Amino acid sequence: ILDRNHRQLVRNDDRVTLKVELHRIQDRVAIAKALAPILERDSSLGFQEILKEIPKEAKDFKPGTYGEKNLVRHLSPSAVEALKDLQIPNLEKQEARFVQEAKGEIWRYRLSVPGLVLTGFPDRTYLKRQLAGQVLGFVDGENRGQCGIEMAENKQLIAKPIRIQARRYGDSRSILESDYTRGVPMRGADVVLTLDETIQWYAERALFDQCRELQAKTGIAIVMEPFKGDILAMANYPPFEASKKGLYGTLQQNEHHSKNHAITDLFEPGSTLKPFIVAAGLDSGVITEESTFNLENGVRYIPGRSKPIKDVHPVKGMANVSEILVHSSNIGVGKIAEVIIGPRPTMPDRKILYDYLR
Repeated sequence: ILDRNHRQLVRNDDRVTLKVELHRIQDRVAIAKALAPILERDSSLGFQEILKEIPKEAKDFKPGTYGEKNLVRHLSPSAVEALKDLQIPNLEKQEARFVQEAKGEIWRYRLSVPGLVLTGFPDRTYLKRQLAGQVLGFVDGENRGQCGIEMAENKQLIAKPIRIQARRYGDSRSILESDYTRGVPMRGADVVLTLDETIQWYAERALFDQCRELQAKTGIAIVMEPFKGDILAMANYPPFEASKKGLYGTLQQNEHHSKNHAITDLFEPGSTLKPFIVAAGLDSGVITEESTFNLENGVRYIPGRSKPIKDVHPVKGMANVSEILVHSSNIGVGKIAEVIIGPRPTMPDRKILYDYLR
């Protein structure tokens, strides 16, 4: 997923996992000692912890694990390279090679130390951490979009797999039996957003500062290009980082952070519409800057309405267009709208004002 300037926001990566094949383990103590200095950098696993994770016998594994156990799910590139070079004295050495992957894996690499296997799983990396987190959304454990752009464009982003036939031998070697060149897998498409990474960053900084200062529970900020309507920034508070979606507490708390309030919540523009109604009147020529209107001392009663229209800042007597805007007069802007479309507008009349506002 890219921003409007083709800067990467989200990309595919391999999540590398270290697994243990129990029936191939020769010396659990020697293996634990060799793994400890490598894995301590990526996890809290030391010698004793690794030893506990490698049972003495197959019966120590719970049914259904098929003789395998995950040691570390997210290995750093440096740890992967160190494991590929790992040699343990006095242990039988096997040929390190790629073998047939299991379900859900995209590759499986058997290390030279018997019993140790590296596996690759598809994963999503959110390069800018919490930047536009609610807009981008997140994926589940099988890389399927769950919300945001990840969900909306899931069919475009995922790769199109093909099925091939292979003959597999007892030593895990495979020979292709189908012509895989007839169906080359199609990689997922890139998705380019209208967001600008830099503008998004500044919008989020400004929004976060204001929300924290005012102790607000939620906040939104949208930056739009006025001619084409492109959304250059869509910021939400509180922030959300997809890679840490499980650390926000309960499911409800997680949804509070991941929710895109700019899309899902109702927002009433209120007085921000008043300048556009005045502009419509000036542009259509039905009023001028010198036009005056009676603001009725801040309270206007309209036949057929149970409640009057009121001004928060009442003005006595007449006021021109500039004064109506300065005092944000509901009565004055309402009368300008009536001049544009008439006091009892039909649907075509209302469309005149609607087209201006649009």
